[in-house]
Amino acid sequence: MHTDGKRADALKIPAGAFRMPSTPETAIMHDDGEGNYRSLDNICMDGSGVFNFVQVEVPPMLDAAFKKTGKKKEDIDWFLFHQPNKFMLKKLAQKADIPEEKLPMNLVENFGNPSGASIPLTTIFNCKNELLNKNNKCCLSAFGSGLAWGVIFMDIGKLKHCEMIEAAL
Repeated sequence: MHTDGKRADALKIPAGAFRMPSTPETAIMHDDGEGNYRSLDNICMDGSGVFNFVQVEVPPMLDAAFKKTGKKKEDIDWFLFHQPNKFMLKKLAQKADIPEEKLPMNLVENFGNPSGASIPLTTIFNCKNELLNKNNKCCLSAFGSGLAWGVIFMDIGKLKHCEMIEAAL
C-alpha cells in the first residue's frame, strides 16, 4: 500500500469536509474555465495527472510485489484491477508487461466508472464461472484518489456463490 497526499489535488472534492464544509454557496455551479460546470461539492480531476500517476507508480509497485513474494506474472490467472477507463488499463498492461487477456478491461463500457466497487464488479462480471469451479491465482490492484495505490495477491475460487447482488436503499 502506498499513499501520497502531496498529490491530492489530482483527484478531489474541494468542499464537504473540515477544510471547507458544504454550504449552499459551495453547491453553486460555476464554469471552471474549460467549459465544464461544477460546484465545489463536485469531484474534480486532473486527468493527465492521474493517468501519469498510474503509469509511473503502479508498474514499479507491481514489480516490487512480484519480487518480494517470488511470484511470477505468468502464474497469475487474473489481474483484477480498478477500472477507471480502458485506455489507462491498456497502457498500464503494456508498461507492466501484463497479458491483456488476463486483465479484464470492460467495466466502463458496461457500467461507467464504478469507483471502489470496480474490483468486486470486474471479478463477478468477468470471472464468475472460473471462480465457481476452480481456484485462481489473482493479483488485485487499486489506485486513485488520495493519491493511493496498492496490490495484493490472493487465491480465489471454488466459491459457492458468485452472483451480482443489486440492492436499493
